[in-house]
Amino acid sequence: SNAEEARQRQLLSPQQEEVLVKYIERCTRDSLPPTRSMLQNFASVVTKWEVSKSWIT
Repeated sequence: SNAEEARQRQLLSPQQEEVLVKYIERCTRDSLPPTRSMLQNFASVVTKWEVSKSWIT
């Protein structure tokens, strides 16, 4: 199904997505909205592999 195909292409697990959202919220709360580079670096740490720049867009 389309949903299954999308799930297989998904870079982050639901738990990793939650960690990323909390990071974004914390940065924003601290008046430091995360840049694309910050998100890319954070996602690379969470996934334990280098996330491409195109993933951020």
